[in-house]
Amino acid sequence: MTDYNKNFNSDAVRVAVTGSVYFSDKDYADVKEKAEDCTIDLGADPDFTHLGILTEDALEHEFKDDTEDVGSWQASTVRTIIKSRTASVKLASLETTRQALDLFYGTTTDNVTTKDKNTIFSVQASVARPRFVAVFEFQDGVTKSGDPIVYRIVLPVGQVSEVESPKFTSGDAISWGVTINALSSSEGLMKVVTTDPNAQDNPTPKAPTVESAKWAK
Repeated sequence: MTDYNKNFNSDAVRVAVTGSVYFSDKDYADVKEKAEDCTIDLGADPDFTHLGILTEDALEHEFKDDTEDVGSWQASTVRTIIKSRTASVKLASLETTRQALDLFYGTTTDNVTTKDKNTIFSVQASVARPRFVAVFEFQDGVTKSGDPIVYRIVLPVGQVSEVESPKFTSGDAISWGVTINALSSSEGLMKVVTTDPNAQDNPTPKAPTVESAKWAK
């Protein structure tokens, strides 16, 4: 009887214990090496802005394929074609900061002024929301050498597509919820970068048995 347990690897179970969200208004080509190197602390890098504390829901990553089935008379569906793909990330900032307000309202340095002790965000009725590089990072555990296991979801071109209405009450913290869509670019839709050894495993394929080789002919 097959011992399934020997194929299980509990060390590969990941939990997003903690993480951060970073943004950059530079072109992806200018920050590509940093964004795709999990050993670099983006929180200390001047090219990136750190969003700060998120709500306890953290991040919700949505990834979808828009497909079309190809049917035949004899065998029903014979192929599924992927027509397009979409990716997005939903999050809410618990910090009411310049970074959170810019992200929520779509303001830039052109729309924000300072007068005396007041900062004025001029929100326009018609606006093209800014595009930016977005990096969503989480950590869980360490490698055998003691280095942190890091995952990054990188959007070379991101843009806010939806916002969640904030509630202003005396009993709850204000949160600024947004959905960020990944836009198509020369770098693709998105990238997943990790230092996780389990994601780097590439075992050598087993040689086919006599039985399987016979059926492959």
